[in-house]
Amino acid sequence: MIRHRYTSVIAKAIGATSLYTKQLLPTRRTMTSAATTTTAKHDNQSTQDEDESALPNPPFWCSVCNLDLQSQASLEEHCQGRKHRKRSLRQGLPVTNTTKRPPFTSSLPQIDDEDELFEGLATGRYRNVVILTGAGVSTAAGIPDYRSTPHGLFARFQRQFGTRFPQVHNHPEYLLTRSFYNAHTEFWQREIWPLARTDLDGIMPTNTHKFCAWLEQQDILKRIYTQNVDGLHLHPTLLQQVPTLEQKVIECHGSLPQGNLVLYEDLLPEIFEEACDQDFGAAAATAPVDLLMVFGTSLQVAPFCAVPNLAPKGCTRVLVNRNLEECLENDFSRRPPSWGEAAGFGGLSISSTVQIGSRKAVSKRPQWTGKEGRKKWSQLLVEDDCDDFCQRFFAHAACQERGYSLRAFENGD
Repeated sequence: MIRHRYTSVIAKAIGATSLYTKQLLPTRRTMTSAATTTTAKHDNQSTQDEDESALPNPPFWCSVCNLDLQSQASLEEHCQGRKHRKRSLRQGLPVTNTTKRPPFTSSLPQIDDEDELFEGLATGRYRNVVILTGAGVSTAAGIPDYRSTPHGLFARFQRQFGTRFPQVHNHPEYLLTRSFYNAHTEFWQREIWPLARTDLDGIMPTNTHKFCAWLEQQDILKRIYTQNVDGLHLHPTLLQQVPTLEQKVIECHGSLPQGNLVLYEDLLPEIFEEACDQDFGAAAATAPVDLLMVFGTSLQVAPFCAVPNLAPKGCTRVLVNRNLEECLENDFSRRPPSWGEAAGFGGLSISSTVQIGSRKAVSKRPQWTGKEGRKKWSQLLVEDDCDDFCQRFFAHAACQERGYSLRAFENGD
């Protein structure tokens, strides 16, 4: 016997003139006696009519999902939902969008330009600032970065060692892994270490380092996380002016002046996760980070690349880099990863998320563009040299009016 059930599908979706359309659905077959079967044959029409009249016929019933939506508005909204549409497609029903979602608009106030940011910094609007820095903040001091060509460290690796180790043409990080060091210790100490350890004699902090020290001088710096191993954030000329700066700097990948270097596949120092918990965990609820600034790093290496995504909702995030395009995607944004794309500090990982301290599943992927970033943070992206950006800050009228200047950090005066 065939029974009729009502299927609630929006009329436009199936081209019907009525909101509801009958769909034939087979009933379950059950064992019956011969007498019952004979009676059913003779009374087929009357039984069918009785069965149909006994079926419930709620006005806003969705038989695709077996739900009574109670109202026309609820029904229409439900029929545009993902679960309903997927079930309709599985049953062979046509699906058509009858409503159009409005374009996304962030509920957070967005920074229009750096002038607004500079005004806020100079006037004390931001009270808990976190800074992340990479090799780009030290290039003005004469220290080459890793990824630029032709003078970056990785480009030098490729030129000098590409014949002996062809892997470096695609993944120059290979020479800085713990596994390579263990397999070629003598070669690494003789050939790689001298290149990695730039001569730091006479190297002085840049404007960006001085800007970070100024933040601590104003008592608004919460933390500096740096990938750099040059030690310039803790240069004696800065500590002479701001002794408390030493307590705020986390050298995530080690320090050459201190004689230690964190290689790829190594675990980061415990203080890294401890600081992240203090700055972004439950303990930070009373004084949450309100400004996070990223200088001179393309955020390609985990877990450092995930730190900006720890910022609390409503925080202002600023990215300053000479090439923004390099910062908007990393190897964890793509699938499937190869060795070089999976390599990071703390071992090989192909996951797009990482646990940092008590925070689980923190995305390693950049979230500077699109709805993902704008929904959670107020953001400003600046494509420029880090030192030039910091110079413009101190040249801003709000700084000039208050006597803020880089001169206090010149030559350790």
